[in-house]
Amino acid sequence: MSDRVNLQCALLFDCDEKTSIHRCMERGRDSGRIDDNEETLKKRIATYQGSTKAVIQYYEKENLVKQIDVANDVVEENLFSRSAVLMIISFLNLSFNKLV
Repeated sequence: MSDRVNLQCALLFDCDEKTSIHRCMERGRDSGRIDDNEETLKKRIATYQGSTKAVIQYYEKENLVKQIDVANDVVEENLFSRSAVLMIISFLNLSFNKLV
């Protein structure tokens, strides 16, 4: 097997900061995690964005980024969105199986 991969796409699951913080705060309420507070979450998001920005920009230049808006609640998603995600997952499984 080669040490190189023929990358078909890079998935970017995109969600705005406000929604991300809200979801984590809800999770923290049930999980008891003391580090799920707004200040810490904003720092985590800034760290994530800072460490991934160059990678995302690189793959965008290669026209490989496939952005998926995950800001909507699962309950609010329409059938098309769910079908699209399932198709992507199926595609990734097929592609991965070819590499193994």
